[in-house]
Amino acid sequence: MYVTLSPGVGDEILSVTPVSERYLYWDGTEAKDNIVTRTGNAYRRVSELAGLKDENSNPLEFHSHMLRDSFAVWCFNQGLATEDVAALLGHRNITVTQQHYSPWISLRQTRLGAIMRTAYTQYRAEIPPLPAEIVTRLLLPERSLEQ
Repeated sequence: MYVTLSPGVGDEILSVTPVSERYLYWDGTEAKDNIVTRTGNAYRRVSELAGLKDENSNPLEFHSHMLRDSFAVWCFNQGLATEDVAALLGHRNITVTQQHYSPWISLRQTRLGAIMRTAYTQYRAEIPPLPAEIVTRLLLPERSLEQ
């Protein structure tokens, strides 16, 4: 799976001196546990340098999934379909995306509702009035019509 990056982000990533011919950040031999430790340490350092705080002004420990979550929410706010966001996140099943990001999907639903209300105010269909006899038949239960 590939994701198109904005030019600025791509330039920043490519400005790094590659660790190997094939990879920017991995030499191709380092064990997975070492990579996890190394990247975890890097994110902790970013947290310290940025001085990130939560809503209660407590230190916020930055981690990689925050970037993933921010990306997913950004995608929803840009109007991408859940199926597309699922594919971009590498989810094999759309249900995973719906479960993890349902609050943001409803935010998108609210935004889409506003768009639709605007569209309805701009589109006025001419609907001829129904005769009262037909309206009465449609609205009243059948037995009241028999009386």
